[in-house]
Amino acid sequence: MSPQELTRKTSEHIREALLQLKADSNPWEDSVTIDFTSHLDAVYSPSEYKAIWSQGGSWQPVADSFYRFIQNARLRGLFPENYHLATLENIRETIDSAGKKDAARFDAVQWAKADLLLSDAFFQVVTDLKFGRLPKDSLTARKDSTLAFDFYAQRLSAARQNQSLALAFYGLEPRHEGYLELLAALPNFLENAFKRDYTIVPSPKSGKDLRKRFKPACLKQVIYPTTPQQSIP
Repeated sequence: MSPQELTRKTSEHIREALLQLKADSNPWEDSVTIDFTSHLDAVYSPSEYKAIWSQGGSWQPVADSFYRFIQNARLRGLFPENYHLATLENIRETIDSAGKKDAARFDAVQWAKADLLLSDAFFQVVTDLKFGRLPKDSLTARKDSTLAFDFYAQRLSAARQNQSLALAFYGLEPRHEGYLELLAALPNFLENAFKRDYTIVPSPKSGKDLRKRFKPACLKQVIYPTTPQQSIP
């Protein structure tokens, strides 16, 4: 398959996927959830559903940048799993490990899926950088706490035109000193946060099975100043 043919087929699959998403149907029959269907349709339809993040079997530079951003989202106080990371990793690994003539590299369905997931993730990142990840409450009803489609479209356009995330995400995050100090402290915190082993101590008021595990868990964590020979009240 030529790059031109792959580009055409990818567009077709993007269009078909969006039609199903608008009908509340999952085009891939998996656990992936798309949160910005209407925005995606509004972004892709004017260009006849042309892919945004790839072209003819190659990732655009901004796609590589955004993929790395998602992988390192914790450095911005975000969770990578909120941005389709696992699915994107599987797709990229399959495509990138395939040979130049391997059929997997010309799988238009997967290229289309990756494109839609990256765009959906991009809109979610913009939202989370702007407003944080707190659960929706009465603030979301305020006019200054919601984003219009044009805002998302402008940010995505900036990423595409410059093949960079710098301008796309510029000004979204708070600039006050406390926030910047937290960001600066995150790398060191994350480096050590997952190097410790934690023991989950069940409540002694839990079921019978959990009560049996309460004493050993407490001894392991040395929560009480006792030795294994001593009793725990």
